[in-house]
Amino acid sequence: MHLACDEHYSGEGAARWVVKGDGNSSTYLPVVTSGTPAQLTRRVDEKNRPIYAKKGAEVILSTASPSDYRNHNNEMHACYLVSYADTPSEYFYIAASRLTQVRPSKPDWMTPPEDKPARHVILRNTIVRLHADLTDNGVGLAAGSEIEAPVLSVKIIAGQGGVIPMCQVRVYLAGQGQVKNSQAQPMTQASKGTIGWIKLSDLGQAIASVNYPATELDKVVDLRQSPIKVTAGELIGHWGEHETAEPASTTSGFALNSDKKALHLEVLVASKDKAALQACINNEGRLTGGQGYLVLKAGKSVTRYRLSKQNNQASYHDIGTYGPQPLPRAVTEREVIGHGANNFVKVAERAAASSDELAGEYVLLGGDVELVSQHDWCKLGVRLIDGSSDPDGFLDKADTDGKEGGEFFSELYGQVTADSDSDGTVSSSEIRAALADENVASQIRKLFICHESEWIKRPSWPRLAQELTEKPNLYQYALTVNRNMNWIDDSAIQGILGDSKPWFIHPAGMMGLVGDEIRNKKPKTYISGVLEAIEFLDFYSGDKIDDSDYLNAANLLACEVNAIKAVAITETGNAGSYYKFSDDDDHVPSILFERHKFSLHTGGIYDESYPEISNPNRGGYGAYKDQYRKLILAYSLNKDAALKSASWGKFQILGSNHRASGYSDVHSFVKSLSFSEKEHLKSFVNFIKADSKLLSAIRNKDWLKFALIYNGPKQVDYDVRMGENYDALQ
Repeated sequence: MHLACDEHYSGEGAARWVVKGDGNSSTYLPVVTSGTPAQLTRRVDEKNRPIYAKKGAEVILSTASPSDYRNHNNEMHACYLVSYADTPSEYFYIAASRLTQVRPSKPDWMTPPEDKPARHVILRNTIVRLHADLTDNGVGLAAGSEIEAPVLSVKIIAGQGGVIPMCQVRVYLAGQGQVKNSQAQPMTQASKGTIGWIKLSDLGQAIASVNYPATELDKVVDLRQSPIKVTAGELIGHWGEHETAEPASTTSGFALNSDKKALHLEVLVASKDKAALQACINNEGRLTGGQGYLVLKAGKSVTRYRLSKQNNQASYHDIGTYGPQPLPRAVTEREVIGHGANNFVKVAERAAASSDELAGEYVLLGGDVELVSQHDWCKLGVRLIDGSSDPDGFLDKADTDGKEGGEFFSELYGQVTADSDSDGTVSSSEIRAALADENVASQIRKLFICHESEWIKRPSWPRLAQELTEKPNLYQYALTVNRNMNWIDDSAIQGILGDSKPWFIHPAGMMGLVGDEIRNKKPKTYISGVLEAIEFLDFYSGDKIDDSDYLNAANLLACEVNAIKAVAITETGNAGSYYKFSDDDDHVPSILFERHKFSLHTGGIYDESYPEISNPNRGGYGAYKDQYRKLILAYSLNKDAALKSASWGKFQILGSNHRASGYSDVHSFVKSLSFSEKEHLKSFVNFIKADSKLLSAIRNKDWLKFALIYNGPKQVDYDVRMGENYDALQ
């Protein structure tokens, strides 16, 4: 669902910047060379061809105003530093003259009837002029076009034979005819939104207006008898100021933070309509299409295969196991492959070992493996939880015992309220840590719970008062908010619902199951303190390495399980396989950006201009939070070189070792590690097997030999730490 208010269409931030022109707009590296004025370096591809900006693409300005620079032809231009809206991590300079602003068209339903202008048809070919002056050249407007009226302004000008009334109008619909000027030359045609002046006599009869329901901002309106038609993809609703109460050293004990924009969105189904809701969850209408998902039966592992074809005979062979898979995995059509008489789904990237083999690793559809659509909510984990007996506005485990979904809710409740430090209490930080687990958070988002709405009139709220015993002023504030926002017991709502205990649906939780948009979303992490989408990563599935995975890996390497674990602990320690710094960011693979590797992979061309990320000398690693900032900057200069210059995941394998790790290219390597922790272990096994000296060293627990090869001849005490970690595991 898209959200907007009038500000979205006419406010300062409504305009979008897009690339105009013929597709030949040069782009420049996000680095400025010295000189007065400074000069930009044109971006080129690996074949030294110019990289032009994508025509019509939306860009985000990184600076409020352009700066003057010399381009590749030594010409002066005002230039903006920008990034594409869909790849915000890719920065480049572009001339301001190659950009234009566009604004979204305001949908009809957002304009109240009294403010909605009538429309008039243009009777004959005419000219829309910039000023109320018949000598202006202007643009052509064909007969049959429509303009909006009442007119914006009217002026009387002198003309041949007397005065001529002219009116300023806005073009609503441009006709198809060709307009010529007084010299019989074709004119540039007006387009929708063009504002200018025409003769009042060119206006035809007004088109009949459309009736729209009144806009209500302060009460519940039942629109069942006169629904507002909204086009798919149209923006609806509006943001509001969200005042959050935060602890503070004030008299009241709290302060209000009103800096956030938020929306209160309730999606609910009346109790009397539960059967229809259940039919929707079960997809009884058998809807298909949209996003597809790979689903494994709970707790199941299945066989993983490599596919091959010799002499037109399809075959496949077992190469290990896949799963358990705690969350549904979004798949694309190209990942579903018919092979012989069977259908397979690709679950991992891997280079083909021969010309007879297909790249990738696959699972066989059937049995414990199923491919479902976005409409199969039940199979995707949606569950009904009956919490209707909750007496106090707080859903506890006891409120669902013995009721629909109670057993599942109790198990999930236990995970969220686990006392991880065994101090006898469950702290807010422990709850936040539990909710940071995507496996837990995803299940919570898919709960449809029947409970009494919090937006009913309450003279008091005893349970809330109990929870806020030490903060009585905050309790009174929360109660005031509740009273000001009660709406569920409005007569119009009760006429629809019948009671105040409907089934509530978590709207944000269901967004990911609807439409193909999931393919365009990317995980976010902090870049210089700002959350940025990382285009080269996939979302983490929650898949974790378990003891059976370690045992299988040890069997493949003919080494001890603890030898593998010792390497993992030494490489990532407390950082783990993924970074996650707050409740708002996503899991992203833990990395270490190595500037000397980037210098090596780019021939040192950025050593002088970007010494922080390109330097022939190792070092300057910095904090965990700094790693992706460096990587993104390097990625904007050279994608492949950047990914190859970072050590990735639980075993900190360099991206440049992707082939030895079993991947045909570094992008596939990175995406696989971002999706599943199990891929970290598989990559490690492949990497060790590809080097006989490493294989011998880990088998014999020769930590010095292992560290010298794995970490390089300049390693410092890696061998000592591996040995100590191995001993600690014994």
